[in-house]
Amino acid sequence: MKAYAEVSGLPSIFAADDINMAPAFADMLKLLHEGRSVLYMDVNWPNARVQQTHFSGVQQLFAGSATIDEVLRRMDDAYYAS
Repeated sequence: MKAYAEVSGLPSIFAADDINMAPAFADMLKLLHEGRSVLYMDVNWPNARVQQTHFSGVQQLFAGSATIDEVLRRMDDAYYAS
């Protein structure tokens, strides 16, 4: 992980603190290490249906064809369907 992070310049939450990464990621990693942020909200979702429901739901929100409550209900349904 350290070698990949150094070659790519991308952050790694698993690599040592002494890696040579792009400075733009320093604040983000600080928040991650303090437990004040997460990399991906879907990392703990139980199945891929929740993420797909989320993606399509956001598009429907922008299109005005769904409400927030409808999208959240569908996400709950997908979450508990596993």
